Amino acid sequence: MNLAKVFQQARYLLEERVEQVDRFRPAVYGVLFNANMEVLLCLNKHRSNFWNFPGGGIEPGESPMDALIREFREEVGLEVQPVMLIWATKGRHHNWFRPGQQLLGTYYIVDAVGGQVHTAGNGEDVNGCQWFPVQALPTESMSPFDRELADVLKQLFIE
Repeated sequence: MNLAKVFQQARYLLEERVEQVDRFRPAVYGVLFNANMEVLLCLNKHRSNFWNFPGGGIEPGESPMDALIREFREEVGLEVQPVMLIWATKGRHHNWFRPGQQLLGTYYIVDAVGGQVHTAGNGEDVNGCQWFPVQALPTESMSPFDRELADVLKQLFIE
């Protein structure tokens, strides 16, 4: 099979998946900077070498702010205070594990107000947490969902 056919088939499959969206997953994520202006990311346990901003899905009946605080506590070990909404996803993103689910993410700058970072992960869905300089954010190892914001941050922090 030639490369053009492979890309054509992949595009067809992606278009099929887009047509079969049967639900949305609202999610909220936090961007935490340290004193060196580095950003905290989590290493996803379910996809090796896959980095993401701390956060996740908003549970039914839960407010976005409560979800953000809960997710940071669970994934990172920190108590946070949301400061400012900075981004909402612009693209049509789909959950890699649930193809019929379309993702919508909002991102907040947060301040840490307590706790300690679990650098070795939480034993559940995070294998580790690490600080990255903005210009060194591992965008090649991030989902298109998180890459939207990572690319914007890199543009804002050009030295």
